Amino acid sequence: MLGAMNSRLAAVETVSKPITHTELESVTKQRQAETHFANQLINIGQLKPEQIARKLLVDDSFKQSKRELQLVVVLDQEIVVFSINTWSGTYKPGPDGKFWLKRTEYEESITVEQIKSPLVELQEQVTLLHAHLIKSGAGVTKSQVKGFLVFTNDEIKIDDEVKDHSSILIGQKITKYISSLQKTWGQYILDPFKPSILTGALSYKQIASSSSGLKKVGSWDKIGLTGGRVVEGNYKSCASVGFDRSNVSRMTFIHNRNSMAGKIYAVAGYIPSVTIQLEKRGGKAGWITGKELFSSVEVPFNTDLVFHFAGEQKEATIPVNEIEYIILS
Repeated sequence: MLGAMNSRLAAVETVSKPITHTELESVTKQRQAETHFANQLINIGQLKPEQIARKLLVDDSFKQSKRELQLVVVLDQEIVVFSINTWSGTYKPGPDGKFWLKRTEYEESITVEQIKSPLVELQEQVTLLHAHLIKSGAGVTKSQVKGFLVFTNDEIKIDDEVKDHSSILIGQKITKYISSLQKTWGQYILDPFKPSILTGALSYKQIASSSSGLKKVGSWDKIGLTGGRVVEGNYKSCASVGFDRSNVSRMTFIHNRNSMAGKIYAVAGYIPSVTIQLEKRGGKAGWITGKELFSSVEVPFNTDLVFHFAGEQKEATIPVNEIEYIILS
């Protein structure tokens, strides 16, 4: 009996002092770069937020996996996918164009790493985006779908020949391109009266069907861990928790981290638990919780949840005690 109580007290200690997961610096920089670029499109390029779609997942060529499109914009003239890159260091295209060479200098040595060309990767994304739009009923041509590789880090060093590439935005080219997206009052007034077949612009039907097609694209789920780290991927399952994701948009994990109260309950024979609130997708705000709940489930603190991190081969098993929330796409 004493052993059981000690076990419960140890559980309280685990709940009150969970493992913390700090955000990776590289992930933080990438997210900041993507958000900053999207804000520039709105503030400088004068695009509407609804013209910008982020973190879209499209099928690869054989539908065996998903490919992420960081940022897609529907313009009057074309549909553009942007690949935002925060690389630093020295890079040079390889002789065949399929690979780039990353050069790193140490005190007494130099290493050269071969990586897949980001321009090849960008062209693959353009092809996959065009294929998705066609399947969605948007009658756009391949020439109406374009891509740009955006280097946001001033510390990157690449050849001038690469900097001048029409599909690469770096340094002042970024601001110059975004500024070119601004429309004059004359364009706002006259463009609706100009036939798209003469101007080369997308027709209203193409724009509407493309925007609709992008809304049908899935995106990553996001899991927020204790300590502030947010990881993108796919929620798989959790013991004792079952639902159709079409009904639920968010899972919020309610923890009792109060050590003193937990010890009192432990002496009384209770084991720590976690309450999982399932927020109704499209629901209205409630009077008490601030959101409309689909349901609420209580599970033991040591219950495991399965989540597949984006880019990883194996699924991760995470204790609910280390989870703050999950946003479902």
